[in-house]
Amino acid sequence: MALAGCGNASAPPAPTFEELFPPVEGDLMTNSSPAFADLDGDGTADIVFGTGVDRVRPGPTRDRYVFVSEPEVPGYVVAISGAANEILWRAPHPGEAFTYPRFVDLNGDGTPDVVMGGREGAFGAYNGKDGSLLWRTDPSRVARTPVPYNFFTPAILPDLTGDGVADLLVVYGGDDTRPPGTPREPGYVTLISGADGNPVAAFPTPDGAESYSSVVVYDRGDGSSWVVFGTGGETHGGAAYRAPVASLLDGTFSERVERLIEPGKKGVIAPATVVELTGDGEADLAISTFDGRLIVVDGATGRTLWERRVEGEETYHQPAVVRITPDGRLGLFLSRGIGTFPRYVATVHRLYDARDGRLLYEHRDGFFPGGAPLAVDLDGDGVDEVFFFSIRFPIAHGGRIYMLHLPTRTLATHDLPSNLGSTPAIADPRRSGRLELIGPSWYVLESEGPPDWRHMRWNFYRLDLGARTPRQPSWAAYMGTAGDGIFR
Repeated sequence: MALAGCGNASAPPAPTFEELFPPVEGDLMTNSSPAFADLDGDGTADIVFGTGVDRVRPGPTRDRYVFVSEPEVPGYVVAISGAANEILWRAPHPGEAFTYPRFVDLNGDGTPDVVMGGREGAFGAYNGKDGSLLWRTDPSRVARTPVPYNFFTPAILPDLTGDGVADLLVVYGGDDTRPPGTPREPGYVTLISGADGNPVAAFPTPDGAESYSSVVVYDRGDGSSWVVFGTGGETHGGAAYRAPVASLLDGTFSERVERLIEPGKKGVIAPATVVELTGDGEADLAISTFDGRLIVVDGATGRTLWERRVEGEETYHQPAVVRITPDGRLGLFLSRGIGTFPRYVATVHRLYDARDGRLLYEHRDGFFPGGAPLAVDLDGDGVDEVFFFSIRFPIAHGGRIYMLHLPTRTLATHDLPSNLGSTPAIADPRRSGRLELIGPSWYVLESEGPPDWRHMRWNFYRLDLGARTPRQPSWAAYMGTAGDGIFR
């Protein structure tokens, strides 16, 4: 599809995608995206991500799965040196560590510590220097549930509890032992003490639905902080909501929570994208639903500004914010799988004008959905290049990286032998002045019989993009450049 009004035509960038370091590998797979912080004090940002495997298997009856005991350690939190590309430390995690790592100095030693969620009720904090455990949340103190649920990517909050340590806001939900389409219990919006990992407050979802949401916390025009979260899942309906963060402390959450969109046939799994679009100084919200809707909500009034819907498409990802003209006009780029969970036959990638939802670009491929899209200006023309990703069929047979040059509609591709199930990042951790595409991927070793967790391997790659580091990348990682869902 033709792309109109996206800057002056110029020669597109030509990334080499050459490996800058020998690959680092390890056991198990990964669905976690990389995050950056200097952990070893050498002045270079180090890279953290999670690995693991889902230990749910069919149970004795059709209406229930069960957790099994293999592998004994179902996941790890891994820290990689940004300077040497070697493993700094690897910490065991009691469930698959699939979330986006969060950094905050919890023990007061001046080094960022790592907070990671995951399956089987796993939510813990790790010493940034050596990976030793600082604390682990007891999920039964959040809610009494039939089995441990999942903890998703949290938001870091200022100290709300008065103990001098930042606190965390996270969703606890999703019963992995229930087959698709069977009844589910509610998820819980939970405030966690950063000092010891203990729950401070927990509220069930306002509609009583399950939740798989990575929360986004942002400031309203009046200076108050609000949390945005979704409910529902792949087979159950839900919606998007927001509430004042203060309502979690004073107990008014249930009265003050606001529904942002109409409930759908399926849930809202993707985090919200926060971006100011109306010029009124109040941040607006772009919400991608699992039933194929992209909805932009006016942040001041809560009313829908525009909505686009395509039946038969699903996504776990939020849209990336893209600068589509040198004068700052913005677009929203979104990737979706074509099909119905868990079977997808193709992927579609689209760019919309963020002001009115007009479709500007579309690309379809016959692959499985990969990580979420990214947007960074590689050639300094004020217009972003868009990176998006797919996994080649059959699953576990490699990934494809796309780079779209908007002014010329040129689409470059690069194939990897491993799968891009998580979202990589575009960064310059060594402060070399040159950008890298950085991320973990995974592949399956050949085996005589059906492969299992023993044949899974993660692979960490750092690829040369052949471009100078811009002052402010637009949307360079999962949940945006800062990893908090907010476009600045």
